[in-house]
Amino acid sequence: MIDYQLEIRDERIVSSLQSIVFSLYSQIFYYLCPNNYQFSILNFQFSIKTYRIMKRTFFTTALFALLLLCGGAAWGQTYSYPPYDFTSVNADGDTLYYRITSSATPYTVAVTRCHDSIYHTLHFPQVAYEAGQPGFVYPVYDYDSLITIPSSVTHDGIEYTVTAIDNEAFYEQKGMHTVILPSTVTIIDTAAFYGSTVEHIAMPNVTHILYGAFTGAPLSSVDIPECIVEIGDLAFSSNHSLRQVDIPSSITVLRRSVFAFCDNLSVVNLPEHLVSIEDMAFYDCPQLKIITIPSEVAYIGTEAFIGGFGTYGVNGYLDTLIMKCEIPPQMYDTIPSFQTNKELLVIVPCHTAETYQTAPIWSNYSNFTYQEDCVGVEDYEKENVQMYPVPCHDVLHVRGDGSRFCRIEIYDMYGALVLADEAQDTETALDVSGLPAGAYAVLVVEDNGQRQHVRMVTKQ
Repeated sequence: MIDYQLEIRDERIVSSLQSIVFSLYSQIFYYLCPNNYQFSILNFQFSIKTYRIMKRTFFTTALFALLLLCGGAAWGQTYSYPPYDFTSVNADGDTLYYRITSSATPYTVAVTRCHDSIYHTLHFPQVAYEAGQPGFVYPVYDYDSLITIPSSVTHDGIEYTVTAIDNEAFYEQKGMHTVILPSTVTIIDTAAFYGSTVEHIAMPNVTHILYGAFTGAPLSSVDIPECIVEIGDLAFSSNHSLRQVDIPSSITVLRRSVFAFCDNLSVVNLPEHLVSIEDMAFYDCPQLKIITIPSEVAYIGTEAFIGGFGTYGVNGYLDTLIMKCEIPPQMYDTIPSFQTNKELLVIVPCHTAETYQTAPIWSNYSNFTYQEDCVGVEDYEKENVQMYPVPCHDVLHVRGDGSRFCRIEIYDMYGALVLADEAQDTETALDVSGLPAGAYAVLVVEDNGQRQHVRMVTKQ
């Protein structure tokens, strides 16, 4: 089993850093360094990882000293948003604030934040004190339960198309529950609905959901459009109402902490062409018991599927991990991606259990029980292709029974193409003498252009 033990044994310390201190840190830097807010939070996430693997308790003291120092410097600061250019009342009677993003054809605007409330005129943290709030953020109630964003708005005789929801446009807005965006809106900017009470949102043509856009918002469901191009770090994190998410096929990378701390999320459908699951993507999602990793995933980041660090290893919540990848995805060798103190059933493609058991990093997880999914595979291989000898030494023979192959490719354990050759009729002899010993994936391309994975082979 991987030795991910800490000298600091009380997991409550880590939990406090992950929840309370993160909140304090984000609020302090939100006011102190508004222009570097994202950078600050990313650095803090790195600090959390450093904290967990460092074996010196002075780091904790240093971190809290930094928080106190920044907090003192932040006292009395006023956060300044970009000024809005004009206001307009929508069909429901709500006054919306707009920032002009293009003053030439085509004329465009972004819905931005209301700057007239007490939240923007008092000094931090005086705002929380005078509003009678125990925390750092003063919630605002500028809107009712339904907000409908128009597709266009007219100002000074010019018609502007509404194309974006500005950064922090509805930050900490309470009372709102449903937001309807027009098809003209393609961008939901950084922290646009952070900490708001939005439960439902219609976003039919949004292509970019940026950093922390819905962090802390109680979305009960989310319909991510198929046209989506980017879902940023922390976009849906700390959502306690979300139970299912279907990620569209256009997404190839799941960004850092995108669904972290979603403690009721139990169903996740990942897209077919996903290639990377980044750090902490599903950190501390305790209801997520089973997940299927698509076949093209090549990297799984640190802490992607764990629930924290305990006294006797890395806590986890998964019961079953279904891997569709013929080649085990790469993982980081210091901080784990999966649990280490709980048994995990890992279902892998036919003929790949040994490959996973001997793959870098994967071989460290002694708590994994592997099971091969060979339904329909044995018959396919028997009727269509033969490989010999296995293990091979200098030459690998690939023979097709009734099928014609036009190309054969060999990939190493990291997904790199290491050998390719044109097929010779129905049987091909591949010279593998130049390849180092190890496990490889052999792929064939048939005459009709259809790529077929055949099996894993071992080179000795």
